[in-house]
Amino acid sequence: MKILIADDHALMRTGLSDVLIAGIPGVDVLPASNAEEALDLASHAESLSLAIVDLFMLDMDGFAFLHKLCEQHPNLPVLVISASDNPRHISKALKQGVSGYVSKSVSEQQFLKAIKRILSGGTSIPDDFIQPSQPGGQYQENPDIEPATVKNIIKQLTDRQLQILLKLGQGLSNKLIARELRLSENTVKVHVSTVLKTLDLDNRTQAGVIAQKLEERGLLTNKAKKVAH
Repeated sequence: MKILIADDHALMRTGLSDVLIAGIPGVDVLPASNAEEALDLASHAESLSLAIVDLFMLDMDGFAFLHKLCEQHPNLPVLVISASDNPRHISKALKQGVSGYVSKSVSEQQFLKAIKRILSGGTSIPDDFIQPSQPGGQYQENPDIEPATVKNIIKQLTDRQLQILLKLGQGLSNKLIARELRLSENTVKVHVSTVLKTLDLDNRTQAGVIAQKLEERGLLTNKAKKVAH
């Protein structure tokens, strides 16, 4: 397995590489010291499994870099690691097509957990991030889902759709959801689209965050368990 690490700080590259080598047996780490070098490595490296990139490097605008990387390599999962916890930065990075975003303050275990989730086809974002659809493009962190909202969500979705929502909260891809629920991938895709439309959400990341909040209260899990596989 080959993983690209792009960061303009040598100490950070070395530290991340050490964590990967210790936590993922047989991993081959490809270091890049800037955005241009990362783009070049991504274009020439064979069988690259993941790119872990710093958001802000000196030689290129971070979001322009992400746009290029994701556009040129649409099948390459990208994990952003950054010192910024700004929800606007997280949202903008996700819109470029990355698979995950972690803070440089996370533990080694959290970092490896995010990587393994992405490598399995899922996504990984900070637990306290949510970008609701609100006028003016406002952002809200650590949202408190009101009881009325919970009841409305459960009322609007079928049991199967609630189960799909639960899987989105676990960061699973459509393929993995289909495998776990013994459904066709196309059926899962239709359910995901319906869930997003019904809840007036822009993307599966928002749905996943809401699912995690509901699951914390035990409301979603209990309901979804009633669905027969």
